[in-house]
Amino acid sequence: GEEGVKDAGNPLNPGALTDIFARVGGSNLSRDVATDTMVVLNSGNTYGDNLWLWRADHVLLRPEEEANFKNISYHYRQTVKGEVPAKTGLEVNGDDVIIHGLAVEHTTEHQTIWRGERGNVQFYQCELPYDVCHEFSKANHLGYFVEDSVKEHHA
Repeated sequence: GEEGVKDAGNPLNPGALTDIFARVGGSNLSRDVATDTMVVLNSGNTYGDNLWLWRADHVLLRPEEEANFKNISYHYRQTVKGEVPAKTGLEVNGDDVIIHGLAVEHTTEHQTIWRGERGNVQFYQCELPYDVCHEFSKANHLGYFVEDSVKEHHA
């Protein structure tokens, strides 16, 4: 759907998202890559299967750089606060969205935000970020946030 516009979609011809992998950071030497939200779903009557939305918890080492947490790995640099920022993995605004197999990992705010009615998620895997401090919990960031206005949701 169009950004900022809620699209009802078509229950007789639903949209589909299958085998989606979104990655912020980790595959190159840059630690400046960033996004607010990896996937925003405004369309309703959509089916998703196998979505993995990952903010890098480790990045490649630069030439001559040593790992910062050798007890975890000698081969990578573990990301620290401020590197490869990504606030949210998935934001769902459409109604009647069904997702089977959703993994959201290491984003710096809510991992998943759900605003659509009659949402349904079967199998959710979440890893909170390792590189946050007490401010993360004080801000009440959650692994799976359903907006208070949503009347019906199943997960």
